Amino acid sequence: TKGSSLVIYRFQVVLNFPVIYLVQSEVNLIGRLSHPNIIKLLGYCREDNELLLVYDYLQQGSLEKLLFESETINLPY
Repeated sequence: TKGSSLVIYRFQVVLNFPVIYLVQSEVNLIGRLSHPNIIKLLGYCREDNELLLVYDYLQQGSLEKLLFESETINLPY
């Protein structure tokens, strides 16, 4: 949407047929998930040995950072 921030992960991988099938299956599964606690996969692109995954930007940082780098955890619920 207009004004949204995105995160793009770029991977360099050797893609053969079984790996391509696995990656596409995982991307399709993740792309269908919809839950307030799961970041949304917006799309992906694969060309040669390069894979790009496009996600919504998580404004408040990652859960890993919140759990392991913070001395206190303030959850809004």
